[in-house]
Amino acid sequence: MSSTLDSTAAFADRAEQIGVAKWIVEKLQAKKFATFGKLAFAFSHAPQSSDDGPLRNFLTNILEEAPDEEQLATLRRLFFEAHTMALTDVRQRAETSPDPAQAVRKLPTAERLARQKAQEERLGGLVFTPNTIPSNHLVDLYVEMLETGILTYIKAEMCCSRAQEVEMIKRDPTVSTDSSGLLKVGSKQADPQCDAGTELKLRAAWQRRNLAMDLSGIATFDVMETWVQYLFQQLIKEQPRGFSKISLQQVLDCDKHLFVLASHQTMGKLSCSPDEDKPLDLVVNKLKESNEVLQYLTPLPTAKLHEAPQQPASRPLKAQKTEKGAKGRGKGSDGGGGQPSTKLQLPEGCVTHDAENKPLCFSFQQGKCKFKGPPGKRCARGYHKCYKRGCYRPKPYYLCNHTD
Repeated sequence: MSSTLDSTAAFADRAEQIGVAKWIVEKLQAKKFATFGKLAFAFSHAPQSSDDGPLRNFLTNILEEAPDEEQLATLRRLFFEAHTMALTDVRQRAETSPDPAQAVRKLPTAERLARQKAQEERLGGLVFTPNTIPSNHLVDLYVEMLETGILTYIKAEMCCSRAQEVEMIKRDPTVSTDSSGLLKVGSKQADPQCDAGTELKLRAAWQRRNLAMDLSGIATFDVMETWVQYLFQQLIKEQPRGFSKISLQQVLDCDKHLFVLASHQTMGKLSCSPDEDKPLDLVVNKLKESNEVLQYLTPLPTAKLHEAPQQPASRPLKAQKTEKGAKGRGKGSDGGGGQPSTKLQLPEGCVTHDAENKPLCFSFQQGKCKFKGPPGKRCARGYHKCYKRGCYRPKPYYLCNHTD
């Protein structure tokens, strides 16, 4: 509400709507009374009073002539609205639990348009489209911070464009209580969100954040844009051998920590007069060179991974030694009278190695291995597992049912 009270654009727009002559508004502007807040307390007079002599005297002094009855009626209405807005602002500030639907103070439309026009003229190098300008909700959040004097960090996902805000408008019903304790049913617009998961989308979101901070008057665009450009320069900077590049998460953590420190240092000191440098600009220029902030941009050593050598796919199968009783065959044991056969005769569906290419003990399959270790462990011949293909349970082949 205080943004409306102190806005000359909102005052001029409302005066034109109710029929106040343009030359009268110009007279009020020349005398520095062209806001609702100043007009409400320009002289001692209550709108409920039956005597409007103080109002007539004030207008005669400002306009240097007595207004006619038609203009006097519109000026009475303008003064009444200014006085009502001032009382409403005081009541909202005094309430401990304001209406959730009115929790964020909104910038008047006329003031918003005037600031956007001035911003476009001042920042001529940027392209202003619905996809690049910040959402009204984002600007209102920074306006609220400026009025309360408390800076909070807004995530990149909430820095939506005006086009995204229009596409995602959704109102949820809310129930609250007024000052007299009566229930009040209203509606609250859901906060719009955008995608900022890539470097390009994050850069666009932060540019909209900088424009919103400039529109609200909490900081200037040049200072915040310089900080964002510095972050992205570190993101693409080549690092020395043995160190990895700065990650996107490091950039996000660094930006968040800067706002945390800035919020602490500017508590209750965000606003200033128009001819002074903005307090947040001074703090950001100081913190962006602080080691407490820049430590988040330190390159990390490259992790060295030692991978085990890969086994060839066509590894030859080694013949295992059999029990001593199997060595007593003669020369004709292979049926051809030649050299003894070294090829193992396995039951159908059995293999010599498991799924991990580990050797299996054949003596264990018949319960003849003398290794006293528990099933599943390895002896000198191989692992004590069932050599049925796909089974490999820690049981001998002759005892395993291949299902449990």
